[in-house]
Amino acid sequence: MASTKGLPVEIFQQIYGYLGPKDFNAARRTCRAWMEASLDRSLLAVMLERGGWTGEDTSKGWQMLSCQLARECALAPGRAGVETEAVFTKSSEVDFSGLRDSQVGGSSSELIFTTSTCSRFLCVAQGALIRIYQLDAGRPVYMASVECPGRVLAMTMGPYGGSSRYAIAAILEGRTWNLVEDDSTIYSHLGSEDDPPRSVALCPQGQCVVFGCSEGLDVQWIDSPSGQSLHRWVPSTAPNDHVYVRPRRRPAHDSSNILRILSSPAHHANRPWLKRRLFPNAHWHGSSKYEIASRQPNPTGYYDYDYDYYNRIPLDDNGSHVLFVDQISNRLVLGTDELVRKIEFVPPTNGEAPPKLYRAAADMSQGARIVAVYDDTIMLYSVPRRVCRFSPTEDQPDGSLQHDTNHWLNWWDEPRANGETGAVHHQEGPTWPLSLRGTRITTLANICEISVQTSPCLVISAVTDAGKCKVWKFSEDEGGIGGGEDGRVSKGAR
Repeated sequence: MASTKGLPVEIFQQIYGYLGPKDFNAARRTCRAWMEASLDRSLLAVMLERGGWTGEDTSKGWQMLSCQLARECALAPGRAGVETEAVFTKSSEVDFSGLRDSQVGGSSSELIFTTSTCSRFLCVAQGALIRIYQLDAGRPVYMASVECPGRVLAMTMGPYGGSSRYAIAAILEGRTWNLVEDDSTIYSHLGSEDDPPRSVALCPQGQCVVFGCSEGLDVQWIDSPSGQSLHRWVPSTAPNDHVYVRPRRRPAHDSSNILRILSSPAHHANRPWLKRRLFPNAHWHGSSKYEIASRQPNPTGYYDYDYDYYNRIPLDDNGSHVLFVDQISNRLVLGTDELVRKIEFVPPTNGEAPPKLYRAAADMSQGARIVAVYDDTIMLYSVPRRVCRFSPTEDQPDGSLQHDTNHWLNWWDEPRANGETGAVHHQEGPTWPLSLRGTRITTLANICEISVQTSPCLVISAVTDAGKCKVWKFSEDEGGIGGGEDGRVSKGAR
């Protein structure tokens, strides 16, 4: 569609007023005249509002607003007119397989990879040695090593006792564990002989370390006055294959003595993989309590148990949102801490298999960036900032929407969870949960760890069972375009 020479800018802008943000971003790329007509600050602000991408800063100029819109549209699914362009490019590749043969004494062992809760670090355990790599530069950079008194089975790394302090907690062979902060602390007799620990989490306030077992949680801490090691057993009704400790809420809503522990079982499709890593010679559940006669083993040979959700992971927004796999649909879901289903993420295919791995970026200033692995496919889901902050309770009980014309919910063009399509405000019945399609990044076989970072740039890292670590960066040419074909508008603005 070519423009007519001398056509008033107001005509272009009137046409733009009927478009959603993604269609607007595609239309303005038609030619220089269409692009120049789009570079109106008020018009750009409206499009960002329709997409749910507006922030608290209202003083941005049109250059930054244009760059932000181009970036978000590039990351959004269904990018009209640019579906064939590559969103991410491979930044680096590191082979860790050589570490298997670097053990002192010549013995080799499998490698265990874990990303820190802040996504800034990659921990690589080989035997009793943990190597720490920083991922901020878009590639793994070696930082330090930690020697443990036994073989590492599982580990975690994250803030501990302060925003600038980090610690590592590792489950070691023989029901022992090692906490490394300023000094190394070793504890033993975790769980029981029949129920050893299978997951570990650090308390961000530095109060304790929590270990997940099949029948309960083992909370370990050091009593400050006496210096004694104390612990408390918290029974549970489901295996604690995944455990996290969320930061406490504001003082007005939470006490410093209350632990906000988030634990959940692994999906039965992923349990064989976890079992091979933690219990190579033992039954998965580790206790006859769960081997009930009424339960039948599934085709994989492992007992199947029905729970409302699997593998809950908290987002770094003071614990307001969690990711989990829904038991009925097998889909990845974003919900509130009360497990109110807010968004269902559409998988790349119509199969029933749930995602094997998924993580969310720690920085949520631009919304939630969530990466998920379906078989060998890596998907990125971008939840706009306003969508994250909007609560379903703000909606009308009967599903009728009473929002401003430019409210993002009136321009939501994703299919609903019930399979219907079209704008939400044209549909009848309950609005929630919404559905959100993702952007396919690439395919990679046998992924065992995944992470996503948004600062200083948008980066996705994946590690395979073979020890290959690959890193992809968001294309600056895709996200930084904010002007016309003559390149007069600067690039790189966030």
